Amino acid sequence: MFIKSVTIKNFKSIADEKTFNFNNDKVVVSGRNGIGKSTIADAIFWCLFDKDYSLKSNPPIATMNMEECEPTVSIVMDIDGVEKTLTKIQKRKLGKPDDNGVRTVALTNTYEINCVPKREADVKEFINETFKSVDNLLLSMHTDVFTGKKAADMRSALFEMVTSKSDLEIATLINSPLAEKLQGYKLEELVAMNKATIKKVSDRVASIPEQIVGMENAKVDYDVAELELQKVGCESVIANDDNQLEEIEQMKKFVADRNQKLLDMKFELSSLRDKDGENRQDELNKAHALFYDLTNKGISLNNSLSSAERDLSDCDNRIISLKENLESQEQTKKALESREFDESSAICPTCGREYDEDKKSSIKAKFERQKADGLADVERNIDATRNSIKEYETKKVELSGNVDSIRKELELNQNLKDDAKKKCDEIESTDVKPSKETLEQIKAIEDLEKAIEEEKTNIPDAEPIKVEKAKAQEELKEVLEKIAVFNRNVEIDEKISALQSEQIALEQEKANAEQILYFADELSKKKNELLTEEINSHFGIVKWQLFEYLKNGNYKECCKPIVDGKEFGTETNTGLEVLAQIDICDSFQNFYGIKTPIIIDGAERLNQSNYPSVDTQVIYLVVTEEDQLNVK
Repeated sequence: MFIKSVTIKNFKSIADEKTFNFNNDKVVVSGRNGIGKSTIADAIFWCLFDKDYSLKSNPPIATMNMEECEPTVSIVMDIDGVEKTLTKIQKRKLGKPDDNGVRTVALTNTYEINCVPKREADVKEFINETFKSVDNLLLSMHTDVFTGKKAADMRSALFEMVTSKSDLEIATLINSPLAEKLQGYKLEELVAMNKATIKKVSDRVASIPEQIVGMENAKVDYDVAELELQKVGCESVIANDDNQLEEIEQMKKFVADRNQKLLDMKFELSSLRDKDGENRQDELNKAHALFYDLTNKGISLNNSLSSAERDLSDCDNRIISLKENLESQEQTKKALESREFDESSAICPTCGREYDEDKKSSIKAKFERQKADGLADVERNIDATRNSIKEYETKKVELSGNVDSIRKELELNQNLKDDAKKKCDEIESTDVKPSKETLEQIKAIEDLEKAIEEEKTNIPDAEPIKVEKAKAQEELKEVLEKIAVFNRNVEIDEKISALQSEQIALEQEKANAEQILYFADELSKKKNELLTEEINSHFGIVKWQLFEYLKNGNYKECCKPIVDGKEFGTETNTGLEVLAQIDICDSFQNFYGIKTPIIIDGAERLNQSNYPSVDTQVIYLVVTEEDQLNVK
């Protein structure tokens, strides 16, 4: 791709439309700082990638103090002899103001290719088809896209340049012991697995000595014969206490049976008394029934009264609320009626100039319409509120009458209830003469109650026995635990032996894993040595250092660009860095099989006579003392 020209309008520092022609492979854009050199680079990257030259996505691009203008960039490109014009326009749309008068701003980008409108997806598809991918195009035009990556990501990208050679092939080539294992695993899998094994084994091995010490401390030396005698004594006490408690339970059961018989006799007595006072009871039942009916009716009337009073209170509160709302609506109406047209709204907020008469008339007419509509809405609301007040006042009259009616009925019901209670008391105060059978039953009940009380006094207190049993059980538990602990000494010795065997096996497993990591490190070194040479064959002055040795002799993977024996960006001079930037982009273009412009900022660090000869277009951004932006 060869950029023939770039046309910019309303973009950052460039307000008026300007076209910059790039007539050859070496384009120099020069001028003092702030004159617009970077704006041209930003425009190219924004049009192609929606980034600025610093690689910031969705950058602010609108011309200062001209927010309503539409930033526009058109790039005329020569792609394999075919001219293509890519145009990108950013449109700005203001939303409706919120309650605070703040408007939201929506930015949308539109595209054209050779004046034909395209979607953003179409443009990406065009770039992907022409340059294989958007990422490839971006990396080929801007050095920082690659050198700004993490070292691991740069290594991955560089390894794509080499002829595919698996870890297994390299291991076989150098007769590595890992060759067999690499038939089933990748090298990184072996490294991760064995690092995890070492960590797991190390943690486990470190814990074993402490476990053994703990087990040794857990071993005890008890007199088992003494413990067995103590066990028998405890079991004897518990058995004796269980027998006593069983006897007490039998005595309690006997008393409970006699109590049940007493209860049955009292039920029989009740039946006898019912027969003695059958007529009296019928009358009393009727009086009680009437009293209960009147009581329930009183409860129901009280509930109805509470509900009616709540409805009346709610109605009063609603009338008050509606009147307050009516007052607020009338104040709103007065405020709307007194509202005058704001003459400042006839002035453009952007340029500060007064609108023409048609525009002012339109704005004023819109204000009057909105004011009239607002008044109409408020008046409708006032009418509705007044109607609601009338409805609730009518309802209040009805509810007040209902409350009075319920109170009168409740008073009448209370008088009837008092009469029924008086009748019940009169009937209950009348004695009933018991029959001979009833008197005999009363005597039998009194004799049985006396016998039950005597039997209760003969029942021993079970609590001291339960306390003694609990104490014996606790002592037995401790004895059994000691016997069990003593019996575990042999088991502990077996576990200690097993832990010692496990420790030996784990140490061997760790040694095996460390050996595999050593072989993996050696394989990685050899791989980097083989691949570094092939990767560097794709570059010119830049050579890549993919591994290094630390002071302690350990090996470490890295990814450092080296120019003339010095690390790029830390030890190289600025002119050499520019040449290295061009070499990196040009080398990736050659590898991807594409040709795109390379844009280099800070090119004043390089003497123009030393501009490199590359088979692609290079656009140099050069800081000079010129007060005008020059493109040549």
